[in-house]
This record gives sequence, C-alpha cells and structure tokens, in this order.
Amino acid sequence: MGTATPTRFPLGIRADLTSQFDRAVNTAQGTDIASATTTDIGAALGNKVNVTGTTTITGFGTIGAGAIRIVTFTGVLILTHNATSLRLPTSANITTQSGDVGIFGSLGSGNWECVGYLRKDGTALAGGGGGGDVSSNTATSVDNEIVLFNGTSGKSIKRGNALSGFLSLASGVASAIASTGSGNVVLANSPTLVTPALGTPSSGTLTSCTGLPISTGVSGLGTGIATFLATPSSANLISAITDETGSGALVFANTPTLVTPILGTPTSGTLTNCTGLPVASGISGLGTGVGTALAVNVGSAGAFVTFNGALGTPSSATLTNATGLPIASGVSGLGTGIATFLATPSSANLAAALTDETGTAGTVVFSGGTPTFTGSPSLNTATAVSLGFAQALLGSATLTTAATTANQVLLSLSATTYRAIVAEISILSSTSYHVLEVKIIHDGTSAWHTQYSDVFTGASLTTIDSDVSGGNIRLLVTPTNAVTVYRVTYRAIAA
Repeated sequence: MGTATPTRFPLGIRADLTSQFDRAVNTAQGTDIASATTTDIGAALGNKVNVTGTTTITGFGTIGAGAIRIVTFTGVLILTHNATSLRLPTSANITTQSGDVGIFGSLGSGNWECVGYLRKDGTALAGGGGGGDVSSNTATSVDNEIVLFNGTSGKSIKRGNALSGFLSLASGVASAIASTGSGNVVLANSPTLVTPALGTPSSGTLTSCTGLPISTGVSGLGTGIATFLATPSSANLISAITDETGSGALVFANTPTLVTPILGTPTSGTLTNCTGLPVASGISGLGTGVGTALAVNVGSAGAFVTFNGALGTPSSATLTNATGLPIASGVSGLGTGIATFLATPSSANLAAALTDETGTAGTVVFSGGTPTFTGSPSLNTATAVSLGFAQALLGSATLTTAATTANQVLLSLSATTYRAIVAEISILSSTSYHVLEVKIIHDGTSAWHTQYSDVFTGASLTTIDSDVSGGNIRLLVTPTNAVTVYRVTYRAIAA
C-alpha cells in the first residue's frame, strides 16, 4: 500500500488529526468590554480584548481551562488578587494604568491566573523583583547585617549593621544616612517616641498631647496669663487684665451679687424684683404731673383713680372686658325704642323701634323653616323657585338638554311628602315651541300620568313620562331635538 498525501483543512489542521497547525492562527480583536466586578473576558470573541472603565475587578467569568486572553486596560482600575479565583503576580492587588497589558489563562470553573503583566511605562509591579544580574560576595553573613544592591556593578554588597542608620541611594549605590538617638526605626503611622527632642517643628497637631507645662511650654502669653491659667482666681485674673473697671470678684451672668455698682446707662434690663427706685427721680419719660400723682396716696386729691373710683368723663377708653353697663342709661346715641328692644328683644318692640317697616306689627319672619303669615301679605315679585303651603307646594324649574337621551329628569319631589303634581310645561327648541299640561299621581311604588292641552308649532318637541325612584316622584322628558329648553311651573299636593 502506498503513502497517501494528507488532506489540508482551511485552518491548517493536519488531516492525520495530530492537532497541529502548519501555519499562523490570526484571531480577530474582540469587542471592548466595560469593567465590572466580574468582567467576562471568557465570552470575548477574540483572544485579544480591551477592557474599559474604572470599576474594580474581582473575576473574569467562566470558560474552559486553557483559554488565553490578552487584555489591554484603557483606564485606571484595581485587579483584586484572590489565591483561587484571580491569581496575580506578587500575590497582591494591581492598580492598572492606561495601556497596561495582562495575559490571563483560564483554570476552569471561573478561576484565572495572570501569567504575565506588562506596564506601559516598562516599570515592574510593586513587590516584584528587579531585573539584571545579581551576584553575592563571598563574605560570611552576620546577624542584623543587610545586603544592598549596587546599581552600577550589578553586584550585591554588604552594608554592615542594619540598625546603625537608614539607607539612601547616591549615584546609584546604596549608602547609609547618619542617624541620631537609639531604639527602633520610626515609621509614619502612629509611632511611639520615648522622650524625643522635637526641636522646632514647622507644624504639628497636639490635639491628644498632654503634660505641656503652661508656665514654660507656651510662648506669647501676656503678663500674668500663665499664672491665671495655672491658678484661675479672680485676683489672678484682675492682675492679668489691664483695662478692667471696679474691683472684687469676677461677675457671671446668672444671679450675681453686685456691691454698690454704678450701672451707667444699660441698653436693656428687667427690674421686676428691684426695690427702692425713687419714683420722683428714678423714672424718666413720665408725662407732666405723672411722677407727682404716683407719689400721692390713692383716694387723696391728685391721686390716680382705682377700682370703684369715679371715672368722670374719660377722653377715651377700651371696655372690651368691662361688664355691668346698664343699656337703658349707660349707652348714649341710641334711637327711640332701641334700648327697650335690646333689653326685651320681641317682635313688638322691634316694630316699635323701626321707622320704615311695612305691614302691621306681628311676628318677625325668618327665611328658614316654614313661617306662618297672617292677614293678606303681598309677595310682590318673589325670587324663590318654590313657595310652600300647609298642604301644597308651588314651584318652578328649568332644564336644558344637550342630547335626545330618554327620560331626563325635569322635576323630582319627595313621594312621602307629595301625592300628586299638576304641571304646565313650556318647551323651546330653536324656533319651535310647544306647551302642554301634565297631571301625575302615585301610590308610593308606581306613578300614573295624563298629558293634555298640547299646543305646538309644527311638530311635538317632547314625550312625557313619570315614575317613582329613590323615594321621589319624578316628571321625565325625552326631547325630540338634542338642544331643548324646558320651563315648568307646578303645584304639588300633599300626600
């Protein structure tokens, strides 16, 4: 049997299934992915992908083990190291810079490992080792000695005792800085210093410091202030103050006791509990003679009038809270009969006091309720829509329709109060007119009506119906035309 030529597949996979490519595999650039807590680079359609944004990343999504992604970061964000799900070089978080490139391999089950990380500026990751050749001297190591790297020679050099000073870089070679004092190296956060000499710091915050001697530790205090601060007495305060007035103890605002003070002219004050103020000279602004009158005993000539005194004829007064004023004699200017009416408010006394009434003296009529008229009253032109009598009700109503809806309510009265209705209806629709009369009676459940005296121009403008609904007897209309005006006058007869 001869040797067959292998068949080539489009991606260059050998037909003998050795899983080898015989040419370069060029994958497309994946679509940009916005940073998120879990940034799913495994779902990218290309092996190379850009991650945008600044959101902290703790994972890269789930894809089978062995998948590789080359990720370019376009912004500053934090990659969070996790020994299982996101293994990073130096086992520490990485803060990306724009243009940094990381190579990440999937471990499966959503776990990834960074197999390479390149800073755009070429610097190494923090915590990582430096490059270059480093070789050791052959000197024997000693406790507390440290080894320094010589940047010029590329060799390591021995420094000596690490506690004898700090380290610095001079011309690329590590050297020592002269030290002072003894004890531990001091770092920036919360150090404990034992009896240090601070010199003259350029600044400092002494919020939690204690033990500062007031007599020597604070400069710029005025004469006597340090003594007062150490022993705060009134005597020490008065020795320190240079513009005081008076002498004695320090005065505070609440209930002080002042010994023969001169108050001058206070801008305000409350003298409720003060005594001994001379009325003749101690109160300013009094009107002429007021001070003299205040000094006169009540009841004597020239004194003020008090309770039960004779007021004479005051020029003005407010009697809001006064009582006992006799209406018959205590109020002037009342018209004839008004005092009598105010003392005995009857219809007869009101009629006697009025000068422009109509009718003869009787009972005052009020608008509410059911007043009873006697004699033959003239109503003139009444404006009310109904007038009630003992056994009947006279009234009127209007209705303007906007549609030909059936059985619109023109009139509704209590079926308990009224048994029958007699109504005259005038109807207008455009230039057509209709007048008719209706009589309605009910038995509390059903209603019966008759329509008569129909007169109209051209054609009838309505149909009439009646019913008992909701405890009311109702007159219902169905207009022939949508816009129709109904005017009704009616007599309702009591049940």
